[in-house]
Amino acid sequence: MTKETTRAFKIFYCEYKKRRKSGMSKKQAICFDNSEIYQLHGLIKWDPSDVDCAVNELRAEGYVKTDILGGVTLQDNSIEFMENQSSKYFDDIKDLFGGLLNLIGILK
Repeated sequence: MTKETTRAFKIFYCEYKKRRKSGMSKKQAICFDNSEIYQLHGLIKWDPSDVDCAVNELRAEGYVKTDILGGVTLQDNSIEFMENQSSKYFDDIKDLFGGLLNLIGILK
């Protein structure tokens, strides 16, 4: 995966963790509507075509599924992959999420 796609992957995962921490069910937390994707913290400044490229690469790797409306659903294997990463893996997005990474249990 490209570095840009890996960064997007981390952003989706952090958003998922934030949703779960706030009490959202897993079934809801893994789903991102098309319009919502481009507004995610960390992706809002990206060109939409770059977000689309990252999503397409994540889909090709089997980490997400997309629907015909452009929505994205994280797959169980993507969550498992991220859960098995060390906190250092998320160093490059600390600037985006700061203390939130501690709150959602990614940095210990």
